Amino acid sequence: MTDRSARATIDPILHAALDAVNPARAVHAALQRDGDRLALDDAVYDLDDFAHIYVVGAGKAAVPMTQAVEEILGDRTSGGMVVTKTNHGGPTRRVAVREAQHPVPDKAGVDAGRRILHVAHQAGADALVIALISGGGSALLVVPAENISLADLQAMTGA
Repeated sequence: MTDRSARATIDPILHAALDAVNPARAVHAALQRDGDRLALDDAVYDLDDFAHIYVVGAGKAAVPMTQAVEEILGDRTSGGMVVTKTNHGGPTRRVAVREAQHPVPDKAGVDAGRRILHVAHQAGADALVIALISGGGSALLVVPAENISLADLQAMTGA
């Protein structure tokens, strides 16, 4: 097999594998909108039942997942916040993006975690909150219990 024929064989396989794990593509496959109806698996939501739609999330793929949700919902997204790994941010329409360290949590992750909790707590009964979690989310979305300091959490995580 020549290098050229090997590449011709391998390239489509590689592209198919990358497409299969593309976070935006996964969101588009899972979340379907038909007019004012939003479907996720077997659950169907009438968007007119909600005064606000917020997006919250954490993980290394939080931004492309958020971008996909915003593409699907258009101007129906009210806002929200996601936290992603430093240097993994990107533009979103209405959802704030914060960056934090991974894999060892930092103050930026704690601050983002508290802000995301605030968004979730402020959402009323008339709001839909879409949560997007991807790899790294547990290190990026950090709100330690009162008796645990960030330094304690960092020491435990770095062990």
